[in-house]
Amino acid sequence: MKTVEEVIKRLEEYPSLIANSEEADYIKSALLYLTNYNTICNDNVFKMTKSADYKERIKGEYLQLKDRIDKLHKTLIKVSAGTIEFKSKVPFDLLQAQFERMNDYLYTLEVRMELEGIGY
Repeated sequence: MKTVEEVIKRLEEYPSLIANSEEADYIKSALLYLTNYNTICNDNVFKMTKSADYKERIKGEYLQLKDRIDKLHKTLIKVSAGTIEFKSKVPFDLLQAQFERMNDYLYTLEVRMELEGIGY
């Protein structure tokens, strides 16, 4: 998946991908809005982890963990494919072990949320 910045750059490099400039401007605006929306969502998730309500804290923890697992997973895919844009100091096996433990924890958290009737 491409980042918003990569998509915008591609649109600027190849304007013929879009039928007209108004449409390209609209797409750029929509992509920037989504970037802003993701930032707001991340801020809200962080606030959830600081809530006085333990159910909100668990939901926030769950959402943060899911996001981190997804990002680590994408990194592992890029390392495996040889398309990673940087040289990691951390051995692949250690990243893989971290990914597995994070997924184990996610499973445990999901079972707990199910038992406590906390929607996710």
